[in-house]
Amino acid sequence: MFIIFALLLLGLVLYLSLQHWLPQLLLSPHSIQTQLKKCSAHLSLHEWEEAKKELLPLLKKEKGGKETLLLHIQILRGTNHLEEALKEVSAASKKYPEELLFRLEEGKILVGLKRFQEALETFNVCAPILRTETDLIFYASAHLHSGHPHETLAILDPLLKITQNGEIYSLAADALAEKNLWQEALVLYKNALALGYQKHHIWIQIGHAQRYLGKREEAEKIFRTLLDKDSSDIEATLGLGATLQDRGSFHRALLTYQSVPAWNSQDTRLLKQAALCALHTKKYHFAEKYFKQVVETTPPTAEVYTLYGYSLECQEKWGEAEAHYLKMIHLFPQFPQGYLSLAWLYGAGVASFSSEQGLYFAHCSLKLKNSITAWEVLSACEARKGNFKKAYQIQESLSLSDEDRESRFFRQEALRSLRKNIPFDPLLLKHCSKRESLLEF
Repeated sequence: MFIIFALLLLGLVLYLSLQHWLPQLLLSPHSIQTQLKKCSAHLSLHEWEEAKKELLPLLKKEKGGKETLLLHIQILRGTNHLEEALKEVSAASKKYPEELLFRLEEGKILVGLKRFQEALETFNVCAPILRTETDLIFYASAHLHSGHPHETLAILDPLLKITQNGEIYSLAADALAEKNLWQEALVLYKNALALGYQKHHIWIQIGHAQRYLGKREEAEKIFRTLLDKDSSDIEATLGLGATLQDRGSFHRALLTYQSVPAWNSQDTRLLKQAALCALHTKKYHFAEKYFKQVVETTPPTAEVYTLYGYSLECQEKWGEAEAHYLKMIHLFPQFPQGYLSLAWLYGAGVASFSSEQGLYFAHCSLKLKNSITAWEVLSACEARKGNFKKAYQIQESLSLSDEDRESRFFRQEALRSLRKNIPFDPLLLKHCSKRESLLEF
């Protein structure tokens, strides 16, 4: 009995020893290299789960050194765990500062996170090892989205002569589009399609290329085809709406933007274009509503602030417009339109501030942008203060530049009013200063 017990105990000890040492024996230098190669092969085919299975034993036992760590980071990037990948690669770059492959991987991750300027700075560090098409695609993309289309083309042009990769043609076409070289871009987009790179982005860009080349019927057909496939396609909705706006069909464009299910997304780009179309079609309530949503949900821009204020003016919400423009000149002190709009309100007799402030705003506007409209508004402000002679002299001088019949008519009305020592009312000043020109942003 004692012998049997001793044998069982010995067997247990041997079993536990094997459990501990067998994995170590299996992970010999040769087997480690074999698993690394298998993992790398799976990665090249985007077989993420298989790659993870091959790499997991090495990660657990901390075998394979830098190569295991790099493959792990590539798996994280490939499976879109970008924040985790960035954390890992940043630590690896500090641990192995001489290893540029980690910096290269960091640049690719930053592109995935749309942190393009940081990606570009990182790629510049490891420029000597940027050789493969994939590496150069990431590098070119960082340049393009950092506002450098010329540099993007410089990287991709040599590849266009030898590549069969449609993504390279598409990226080069995007760079040409950024430079408004739409005819050349269109050729490259079609080459990308011919190579099997059938991406939604390409069809959107082809539609816009047709728009800018004046082939609006073809553009409309492309965008409608995309919407037939997916009625919630926001990019196609924006493209179709822009095509209709190009034709001056603002009512149809507005209905397009308001169509569901795209409209349900409340995408600020849709809201902005719908607001602009609402202004063109004199649906000022909708314009105010949509611009307000844009202002409340996106970083402020001078263009949107100007048009939002104008939508308030068109509804004679003078107090709200004034408060809005005062906020605008605080946000955009170098942009003339805020000062011009405040001066316009004073010149039209609907502002609550003093004549000194009104004239100050008019002069600020004129100093920032010397334009006929700014002089017209200054004239209205002088008249509102009672300086009718000065106001008349400005209008008389401006009359020499009137070319169209409408301008001459309203100029004569302005001069007639000033001869009677009567300041301008909002309607006359609106026509004289062509406030509708705000829609031409």
